[in-house]
Amino acid sequence: MQPGKSPDTAATFAETDEELVELYFARSERAIEATEAKYGRYLRAVLDNVLDSAEDRDECLNDAYLSAWNHIPPDRPRSFQAYLTKIVRNVALDRRKEMNRKKRAPAEGFDSYDELDEVLESGRTVESEVDSRLLSRYLSEFARRLPKEQRYVFLCRYYYVDSVNTIAARLGLSPSAVYQMLAAIKGKLRDGLEAEGFV
Repeated sequence: MQPGKSPDTAATFAETDEELVELYFARSERAIEATEAKYGRYLRAVLDNVLDSAEDRDECLNDAYLSAWNHIPPDRPRSFQAYLTKIVRNVALDRRKEMNRKKRAPAEGFDSYDELDEVLESGRTVESEVDSRLLSRYLSEFARRLPKEQRYVFLCRYYYVDSVNTIAARLGLSPSAVYQMLAAIKGKLRDGLEAEGFV
């Protein structure tokens, strides 16, 4: 069913995230339809930043919905949007790794994770470390402490995998100004990670 096609769309089944999560707990077939109706467009935008192929994006979105179905319950996400974003991003990054092994061209935004790898100790990757509770908590606190504009740039680049040009256009800055801001943020992050013993 296409979202918005009739007044009987899945969006009418779950207007809040709490109601949406309850559909998963009830094992309702409407859960994925309602998720697509509410978050499909947003999740596709996240995938657009990592994957070039529409076919790859569609497959990843389906895999993400299946993952949500398989993990709720027992998971009960506090922020359903953030929960879905993490699933979609991880599925897309796994697909990107597979594509790189097959020597397919990388998407523009994917190198944002490589940028953060420079900050972490050799042999450790963002993908493996971000699941560590301590590091994840530290990164959240680090982002919260940044000035508003720097926080926006940090999250857009490393959470939503937006390109530097996209971020610059949104903020009315030059790409070089965004690169300079990112370099300063990475310097602060490196210092903080060293002080906390992560690297």
